Amino acid sequence: MSCKIQIEVLIDNKPGYFTVQGKSFYLGLRIKNIGNEPSEEFTISKITIVSAEGKNIGDDISRSFFIKKLNPEETKNIEIKKQGSIIYGLATINLQLKMKTEDIKIEFFQKNHLTGENYMIGTNRWLDFLYIKSSSEYAQDISNKRIAWLTWILIGLAIIQLIFIFSN
Repeated sequence: MSCKIQIEVLIDNKPGYFTVQGKSFYLGLRIKNIGNEPSEEFTISKITIVSAEGKNIGDDISRSFFIKKLNPEETKNIEIKKQGSIIYGLATINLQLKMKTEDIKIEFFQKNHLTGENYMIGTNRWLDFLYIKSSSEYAQDISNKRIAWLTWILIGLAIIQLIFIFSN
């Protein structure tokens, strides 16, 4: 018997793969049975977030979650913990998955949040990617947006002045 389970990363209870270095967020998982029959019970443990860029830094989360049988199309959200990260760039999220019954195989899928497509990761294992924007890159983005708004305001004021000048 083989079951199909989709696992999706949740950031602040919303699907997404983006967060910012040094800012806290709630890390969670959305687990959905995408197969045609009820899933078997399994345990999620040894959750790790590590740099995918070769830096030897990461975070081990020493919590376990028991997932009961899920009916087809049934979804369960779990909140792992409030998290923050000192690393930035591409990171991987790995989960250790253990079936309640050893001879049962579960195919685990990740969901591409851009296309909605599912990709099989493997049997009895799962990983996905998370992008952590550096705090300086985030601050630069905010500054760029503010400068863009100010530029549009100045253009608008210049157009109003030109209209006023040519109307007289």
